[in-house]
Amino acid sequence: GERVPAPPGAGLMACARSGERCRLSSPPQDAVLFQIGEAAQVLSGGALVATPHAVSPGEISGASRESFALFVEPGWDEPLCVPEDSSLEAVLAPDDARGDIIPPLRTRLKSVPVAFAKFLSDSIKEYY
Repeated sequence: GERVPAPPGAGLMACARSGERCRLSSPPQDAVLFQIGEAAQVLSGGALVATPHAVSPGEISGASRESFALFVEPGWDEPLCVPEDSSLEAVLAPDDARGDIIPPLRTRLKSVPVAFAKFLSDSIKEYY
C-alpha cells in the first residue's frame, strides 16, 4: 500500500509526567515503539512509569488506521510484587499528576502482592 500523511488532528497522544497532554510526532517508517505498562511500573518499584496514551483519528471519515500491538505481560497467576528496596507508595506516586486521564492506579492496586489476573480484572472494572 501507499503511505499517506495523517489527517489534521490525527496521531499519537500521550500524557507527560507533568500531566500535560502532548501530540507526538510521527515515528520513522521503520521504527518500533514500546509502551511501558503498569505491570512494569509495579515490578520496577516505580522506576519505570506507565505512559497514558491514545490514538486520535483526526478530522477524517472513511479511513482506517492499521497497527499491530503485541502485549507482553506476566502470567495470569504471577504475583505483582514491589521490589524490597521500594514501596507501594513509590509505585503509586507517579499517577498523582495524571488527574482524570485514566482511573488512578491507587483505585486498582490496593495491596501487593496481587495476582496479575486480579489486578487486570480490577482495572477493567474501573474502566467499564
